Amino acid sequence: MATIKLVRVKLEGTWPNNSQPDVRFVSAPIAGPIQVPQINVWENYSPSNNLSFNAVGFLRLYLNGMYLGACSSSLSPNIPRTNAEATIPTGYGLARVIFNVVV
Repeated sequence: MATIKLVRVKLEGTWPNNSQPDVRFVSAPIAGPIQVPQINVWENYSPSNNLSFNAVGFLRLYLNGMYLGACSSSLSPNIPRTNAEATIPTGYGLARVIFNVVV
């Protein structure tokens, strides 16, 4: 069993104003939507967010009722990561997520 914790997120490209992306592990919310008022600026997540998981899966981006994309690298509950970065391509541009996995 491992725990994933989101650290910060940055949107790059042409996103709708005041986007509230929701980064999820497979389909499970990790921290809920986060307000991103400016493009190309890192926004910090609340330190209290985390999700326990015990199977391999991907980070996915959920916005306005639909999944927009997923990162290309899978996350394993057996491999710890510190300040890892996932890039999620979407039709609006890129979502970059910094995260930790604690085993």
